[in-house]
Amino acid sequence: MSNHIPTKTSFKNGYQRSIESKLKQAKTMKGRINKLAIEKMNTPEANAKKSHKGSNHPRWIKDRTKLKQKRCYAEEQWFFKEIIKERNFRCELSNKNGKLSVHHIKPVWKYPEERFNKNNCIVILLIIHKKFHYLYGSKGDELNWCEFIIKKEYESI
Repeated sequence: MSNHIPTKTSFKNGYQRSIESKLKQAKTMKGRINKLAIEKMNTPEANAKKSHKGSNHPRWIKDRTKLKQKRCYAEEQWFFKEIIKERNFRCELSNKNGKLSVHHIKPVWKYPEERFNKNNCIVILLIIHKKFHYLYGSKGDELNWCEFIIKKEYESI
């Protein structure tokens, strides 16, 4: 620390600096930043990075089929509503009303042709559906479903 008393000071992390020293540093930094920035700004590589549009974008995907497809499109939602209506708006396991969900016994990821098969679906409470997938994961199959029913894990809800 110097012995001179500055007119105005700033305190940052307990360090005291005069305005003159701040201005001096700003002038030197400004000169360095401007020279470096101007040199780097106008290179062909830097100009190419400025406009990331279309196939130049770093996250561009050539094959759009690799994107995750939505499952709940209009036909499936209509199908779920029809099944819930057919089964009298009740859970088939607990015979209760509430927020209902349709569960595919044979999973759609394994058997896509069974997506709209009414015999492959069961109407259950959403909380039971979430518990099943919590216990067996999103890839739970028909064997896991049988185990879930045999152990009566849904009764603890």
